[in-house]
Amino acid sequence: MTKACKTSRLFGLLALLAGLMAFATAAQAEPGAYWEVGGTQIKDKTLLPEVNAKKDTPHIIFLTKSGLSTLEILCTEILLTNGLLHELGRTTGRIHFEGCITRLNGSEATLCKPHTPGAAEGLILTEPLEGLLKLHILETGGTEDVLLLLPVNAGMIILTLELGSGKCAIKGANITGEIVLKDCKSLLLINELEHLFEFHSLTKLLFGANPMTIDGSFWEFLTGAHKGQLWSGHPA
Repeated sequence: MTKACKTSRLFGLLALLAGLMAFATAAQAEPGAYWEVGGTQIKDKTLLPEVNAKKDTPHIIFLTKSGLSTLEILCTEILLTNGLLHELGRTTGRIHFEGCITRLNGSEATLCKPHTPGAAEGLILTEPLEGLLKLHILETGGTEDVLLLLPVNAGMIILTLELGSGKCAIKGANITGEIVLKDCKSLLLINELEHLFEFHSLTKLLFGANPMTIDGSFWEFLTGAHKGQLWSGHPA
């Protein structure tokens, strides 16, 4: 089956290093940014549209190095918890990863089952995130529309990853930084039932002190009172 979005498989850290270009991440969306739902611009806090997600690629993959070991976290499902579209081009919610396993140096490590504190093994839930519609200026001089996701806590902690029950050779750590998403069909400005997002190379994550990448793509769509309506995002 041909995927609608062609994503790069990040088996190294070069894509992350290339993404460390200048990118303004002030905690606000672009001036004039807005979401449009059902032909109406979201201007206030009345009945904010709910948004959820479903997978596109078979896995969402976290990748990092810990000492001499290559650590991969593979998750088979993705959804949003309390996902909402707000006025001024903002969105809030938590990302929920399910069916997650750990691989060390290419082999599954059953003693290192990943999870976040208090969650069942294989379940990873981010801290509350705020999304901001932004314009990324390309080196070629053009721009692209992206969605910047930032943790709302002061420590910039995306999530705390635990590995197994103390029997894993690698200890868990906080994953900190910021996530950047792009509509990989370049249709964010167009009203669609679903938008296909991928993790942009501008994403900057650390697993403890080690650079980490995240790879994969997923669909976002409206639920609740706005289920089945067309929607779009406008950074400016």
